Formats: sequence, C-alpha cells, structure tokens
Amino acid sequence: MKEIILITSIILISLNLKSQIYYDKSFHEIENRDGASYYRVIDTTYNEIIERTYFINDTLKEIIHYSVGKSKMKHGKNLQYYESGKLYYDIDYCNDRLNGYVRGYFENGNKKRIDFYKNDTLVKGNCYTVSGYDTTYYIFQKNATYKGQNLEAFSRFVASKVKYPPEASE
Repeated sequence: MKEIILITSIILISLNLKSQIYYDKSFHEIENRDGASYYRVIDTTYNEIIERTYFINDTLKEIIHYSVGKSKMKHGKNLQYYESGKLYYDIDYCNDRLNGYVRGYFENGNKKRIDFYKNDTLVKGNCYTVSGYDTTYYIFQKNATYKGQNLEAFSRFVASKVKYPPEASE
C-alpha cells in the first residue's frame, strides 16, 4: 500500500512540475501555444529549479539553474543558444553572482568573449571579432546603480518621495 501511494505521489508531482509556460516575441506570458515565440519548462527538485526555455520550434534557447533555499538564486552553469542550436553564452553563477567564466560565442562558433568573475567582480576579460581576432574589450554586464550607490539607496529615495492619497491608507 505504501508503495502505491509513493508511486502515485511521484507521478502527480512529475506531471505538475512539467507544465509549459508560453511567451510572445517580447517575452510576455500568454495563455497557450497560439502566437507564442517561446515556451518554458520548469523542473523542480528539493534543492534545485531548472528552467529550460525553448524557441517555439522546440530548439533549446536557454537553461538556467537555480538553487532553492531562503530565496531562488542562479547557481551553476547557465547556457544560452542561438535559434540554430549553436551555443551563444556559457555563464557560471554562484548564489546569484557571476562567479567563474562567462564565455560568449558568435553563431559561426568563434569565441566572442571570455571573462572571469569572482563574486560578481570582473578579474580579467578578452573580447574577439567574428573572425576570432582579439579586439577592444567591452563590459559584459554592468549592474545598475543610483548616484554611485546600490539599488537599495534608490528604493529608499523613491519611498521617501511617494505621497499616498488619504483613500489609499484606509
């Protein structure tokens, strides 16, 4: 009897966690496959969430790994692909921070960039032309700031300026 309950539970959980979410070309969620440009499948285990996003033609677009704990954080290898199926980016995360290599590729397979990050801080990086030659470096990702401070400072500023009408406080 316990085996039947266990097997039934596993099947129900598997069915529940394999649902598809559809998106239009602007990545707005839509009801069904009609008019969709992409869809996402989310797999969940007790300690990890894996989001796989596909082009509507079933070609893999992206795989994102998240660790599950107090919050959902990017963790591990995250891969992005061109619609042709060729690798676009290979990015290493640890606790939602760039940590390790960011490798970018042109669709012809040549490397576009190779950066190395430690705890979200760039250590070294190189950029390349479509032909594979070293070229001028440009930043892969620059986090938003507010007057040189983090976004918490911006949130505090906005909160201090918002004036609620009396009806909203009821």
